[in-house]
Amino acid sequence: MASWIRAFVLVAFLAACDEEEESLDCENLPWTYENTGQIFMLNWCASCHHTDIANEDRHPNNQGVNLETYDGFIDNLERIEERALSSVPTMPPSGGLPGDEVERLRQWIECGMPE
Repeated sequence: MASWIRAFVLVAFLAACDEEEESLDCENLPWTYENTGQIFMLNWCASCHHTDIANEDRHPNNQGVNLETYDGFIDNLERIEERALSSVPTMPPSGGLPGDEVERLRQWIECGMPE
């Protein structure tokens, strides 16, 4: 019986944690494009995905993908989520995305990507 109670308490605790993670306080979230999205893109993406890089100098799948502006971010949001924020990211190819930066970017996206 005691193990059943422990299991119930654990499940209730985990459910509460999930609820806390899911309910972001977007109104008070301090992150903006300037202090979150732009920094992430400039640090991890724009060295290969920038308008100053000619298409002939890019991988064929990378042509026209520019991530140094808010509009470029918005235009490529689905691609960014697929390639950099998935459970098995393929971008950047060298890997190494810091978990705290990825989580901050995810939360900023979930809160509507305020500029």
